[in-house]
Amino acid sequence: MLVAAPADEAPRLDAWLSALHKPKTVLAKFTQSKQHPAFQQPQISEGQVFLKRPDRLDFDYVRPHQVQLRLRGDRVQMHYPRSGRTQTLNLKDNPHLRVVVDTLAFFVRADRARLNRQYIARFEGQELVLTPKDPGLRAMVDQIRVRADLGRGILTRVQLVQADDSITTLSFTAAQINAPAPAAP
Repeated sequence: MLVAAPADEAPRLDAWLSALHKPKTVLAKFTQSKQHPAFQQPQISEGQVFLKRPDRLDFDYVRPHQVQLRLRGDRVQMHYPRSGRTQTLNLKDNPHLRVVVDTLAFFVRADRARLNRQYIARFEGQELVLTPKDPGLRAMVDQIRVRADLGRGILTRVQLVQADDSITTLSFTAAQINAPAPAAP
């Protein structure tokens, strides 16, 4: 049975969320590493991410394949420049994608009430560890581990430890705070 996070961690969590809410926009480079028991080597992707509060999140993957991912509300639009194809997914119909998007969107919004509804939060050293409360979500994700530069109000790493023993890690570097939106590709 899952229990609530210790009350003495509430001020620390509030400080985290307050710090993450300060930048209105963030433009950063990212590296995504996907490790799965079936892979001999991690799958690595790279690109650029842009967030604008309260609800814009754009990922532009440049390696190994170009993909532009746009989060708007409950929809994710994926555009593949090489083929010119665009696909729109409703998050309600795709629970695995929803886990990833909800996790990142949570940090875009820095919404304490939403966090309390969906996760049990605790700290391990400088890392925030989120455990899903919902049994259906726990069937996909064991925990989400987050690191941040609170002085700048930015995430530096988000790691999804999944129930199938795979681990997806997003590392963010070269962050520009309150940067303008990048030019359309």
